[in-house]
Amino acid sequence: MDKDTLYVSDLDGTLLNSQGEISSYSLKVKEGNIYQVPYTNVFGRKEYQIEPDVSGACYFYAMAPLLKTSVIVKNVHMDSMQGDIKFLEALKQMGCMLSDEKEGVRMSGKELEGYPGTVSYT
Repeated sequence: MDKDTLYVSDLDGTLLNSQGEISSYSLKVKEGNIYQVPYTNVFGRKEYQIEPDVSGACYFYAMAPLLKTSVIVKNVHMDSMQGDIKFLEALKQMGCMLSDEKEGVRMSGKELEGYPGTVSYT
């Protein structure tokens, strides 16, 4: 192993959330769950946008149909890697208007129709 390289190991083989994030920092998988981080005085990015918690944002989106108003949560977008983003699709299927804008997803509420999908409580 090279003395000018920092080697990082983790438990499950992933350093960051997605392959895209790993490559955005120019990290290389050395072997298995060991990542090679070349030595540098500056790590590259000075700013990195952390994706907001969609689960928490869903409470605000749920208010849109209840109050029959429009809600936008900054930096939440439909291409989120979080599974809770599907809740917004469910609200859309029930009659809310959904638009992914530059600032974030906007949910415009109205009286909801029934959910067309299946709900399981198992």
